[in-house]
Order: sequence, then structure tokens, then C-alpha cells
Amino acid sequence: MRDPLERILMLLAAARISMQEMNKLVSFARSNPKELLSHYRGVVHSLEGKERNQLSDWKEDESELQVFTSIYRDIDYLLRNSKLSRAMAARQIAKELVSMGGWSERALRFLPGSGFESWLRKVFKEVGGAALIRATSIVVDRHVRRPKSDWPLSSS
Repeated sequence: MRDPLERILMLLAAARISMQEMNKLVSFARSNPKELLSHYRGVVHSLEGKERNQLSDWKEDESELQVFTSIYRDIDYLLRNSKLSRAMAARQIAKELVSMGGWSERALRFLPGSGFESWLRKVFKEVGGAALIRATSIVVDRHVRRPKSDWPLSSS
């Protein structure tokens, strides 16, 4: 049997809890441990009698989906106008997010063939929309402002 802490962390990771959400949970647990336990009891009570497979069928929160869709459109627009390939953008966005701190390179890795949108959705759940837009903007700005050629021709 696994250590209870490891089991809890594995369940949270399987639920794709973002680092931002984990930080909120830790902060809340430190300041309100009794209230956290009370909330937990309430959730357990509300789930009693439900089958386990029903829990895995929960749909994505509609508002979260709307936010992701809006962010995806913004990122798609930025990338189309910068003429940066999706694969290159994914690698550079992941690198930028790692440099911003708080996320591991492994969690943000883009695997070719997995699809840009599905990768973006995974990253969105991990880092949140604000960090994702910020990193994308930095990457696109850097790409657009780079010199067009390593050997610029003189105009004389």
C-alpha cells in the first residue's frame, strides 16, 4: 500500500490539478485546516451512493471551456500573424513558461503528433490562461522582432 500522501498527490495529479490550484489548496489548508476538513466531509457525503464511473464522466466546466476557447483563438491569431509554426511555438512557449518559473519542462513538453490544440489545452490546465497568453506574447514578439537574416544586405 502506498503512503497516504503519495496516494493523495497521485489522485490530484490524475485530476490534472494545476500548480496554481495546488498553491491555493496549500494556502487554504494552512490558514483554515478545520474548514478544509469540513468541506472534504461535505464532498464525501454528496458523493455517497454515486457509482465511481459516474465521477469519471464529469464534463469539463462550461466556463473553463469558454475561457480556453477564447485563449485558443487569441493564440491562434498571434501565431498565424507571426508565421511561427505550431511545433516551434509549442516548444518556445513551454521553454518560456519554464523560465517564468513554477512549472517543469516535463509537464509542458510538446510531443509531435499529439496536436497543438490538445497540447495547448493540457498546458492551459497546468498554468492557467494568463501565464499562457503572456508566454505566447513574449515568444511571438521575440520571433517577430528577430533580424530577418543573419546576413543583412547593405543598401549601398
